[in-house]
Amino acid sequence: MTRNTSLMAYHQIIDGGLLKRQSAEVYAHLFTHGPLTGRELDARLARVGETRTSYHKRLSELRDCGVLAEVGERRCQVSGELAIIWDVTDALPVQPAKRLTLREQLDAARAEIAELRAVIAAGGYS
Repeated sequence: MTRNTSLMAYHQIIDGGLLKRQSAEVYAHLFTHGPLTGRELDARLARVGETRTSYHKRLSELRDCGVLAEVGERRCQVSGELAIIWDVTDALPVQPAKRLTLREQLDAARAEIAELRAVIAAGGYS
């Protein structure tokens, strides 16, 4: 399997502090040891005495910002089940668009209605 990685992107992400601590830990581990399934990732990053780990919860978050991708499926070495394989990309993180509150959405809709009314009043639509 060909890996789509970039050492330059890795250093910009890790050295530049572009990800939160646990997300950076997941990214760095996948960069070094990937591709892995979520359960394999949890097992590898588990600290002594931890009974539950949640590193896999960072996978979709990191996918959404563009630094990880689902690259296939295979049997997980931990669970034995068919699972998604995750690996790093050569991209820098993209911050997801800010979700507007309902109040902000309502205010934006009211402003758009006001603009449309002004265009109609000026004879812009017939």
